[in-house]
Amino acid sequence: MPGTGCCWLVVGEGTVKSKQVVFFPEEGVVKLYLRGRSVPLYVPDSLVASYNIEAKGEPPTRELQLEWVYGYRGRDCRSNLFILPSGELLYFTAAVCVLYDPVAGTQRHYRGHTDDIKSLAVHPDSVTIASGQVAGNSQDGKSLAPHVRIWHSVSLCTLHVIGVGHFDRAVTCLSFSKTDGGSHLCACDESGDHVLSVWQWQREQKVTEVKCSTEPVLAAIFHPTEPNLIITCGKSQLYYWSLEGATGAGATGGTALLSKRQGVFEKYEKPRFVLCVAFAENGDVVTGDSNGKLCTCGGKAVTGSLMPCAAPMMAGFLLSVYAGMALYFLEVAKMAESFYGIANTRKCRRPGFQSVSGR
Repeated sequence: MPGTGCCWLVVGEGTVKSKQVVFFPEEGVVKLYLRGRSVPLYVPDSLVASYNIEAKGEPPTRELQLEWVYGYRGRDCRSNLFILPSGELLYFTAAVCVLYDPVAGTQRHYRGHTDDIKSLAVHPDSVTIASGQVAGNSQDGKSLAPHVRIWHSVSLCTLHVIGVGHFDRAVTCLSFSKTDGGSHLCACDESGDHVLSVWQWQREQKVTEVKCSTEPVLAAIFHPTEPNLIITCGKSQLYYWSLEGATGAGATGGTALLSKRQGVFEKYEKPRFVLCVAFAENGDVVTGDSNGKLCTCGGKAVTGSLMPCAAPMMAGFLLSVYAGMALYFLEVAKMAESFYGIANTRKCRRPGFQSVSGR
């Protein structure tokens, strides 16, 4: 196969350990490596006897175009589904960002990534998109660093690529700032310390970074009304990060610092996981946790309301729909019970008021 940069081999019996393109006549299989991964190609039975791996044919006169992508990555990712002003649903699976038009029944695809996508964010302008990927391998087997790609959801053109060489393993959380018009982007990687970084993305410049937690971080999001405030959550954690020294588009690398306050649940049972974060219209922080509760927290001496749910995952599911719409939450819970077979979700009841504090 031209362009693979590999040698051609025809093998009878025996074992081949080298990463070369190999034809196994007895099995009728051609084995090649793409981005470090073994891919078997099966030769039609009628062609096995006469197949010559060294023969060069004319390339096809037509090229394949991606028409439809099946699947949705939700098992290990959050904040991964958005509705754009165009009415399209934006989500990702594998290395493709999908823009699905449910009215027309069509898809468009952003294909700039080189490996699996694990994070997604929409700019306040509702047109600019950020997506982060895992570390991967190139076609010749060389390692590719995780990074973030900023792209335009109408033209599907890549605008910026940031973080190459700065992230470890994968970029798992992304969020654009809100109060300064979206000039900053925060990102959290999958390193052992889950490093939280803030970027002036239009300059492709890192403003600051800090070790967030040794435990998994599930969400990192800029507050929509409090300037320079980032909320992170995850296993045994709820943190409020103040970005000090950043001045919008004028911020430069190394001039800002992130200081941390920890959310404390006081006398109430601390959840093992704070799964997700959203915000009410008045700016209160809304969290969903593994105890099946929605907690609202506002101000520094935070006070919250709790909505217990029988199914712990429902807190994260409901919060991802829209924070603050309690009646809609209950209706969605009933729909989820009937559609997905989630048991006992009708045990959700009106929230009571209890206090939670952030320090």
